[in-house]
Amino acid sequence: MKDPAILLYKDKWLIATKGMKADCKGWYLNLIIFQHDLGDLPNDLDELSVLCDVRPSEYSRFEQVFEQVLKHKFEHNDNGRLENPFAKEIIKNREMLIEKRS
Repeated sequence: MKDPAILLYKDKWLIATKGMKADCKGWYLNLIIFQHDLGDLPNDLDELSVLCDVRPSEYSRFEQVFEQVLKHKFEHNDNGRLENPFAKEIIKNREMLIEKRS
């Protein structure tokens, strides 16, 4: 069963998003949540914009924010998809804890 809870460390979140505008924070949080759900993220701006519920009128802003800010929060994995390294570590640790408890 997939873990329905996502750990959000407030100190890490506040530091990682310091100076970000609200739309950027929202898109970043959506991407972290989808990484938790999907395991990793597509390496395609159009697909990422769908995950973030970006409206057509917001697309150019999303593209700018992704290139200038969000892209640097993710790394390419062996499959050529994107992962946030800190989120990946937290997800892995949660999975190990759940297995240990079972």
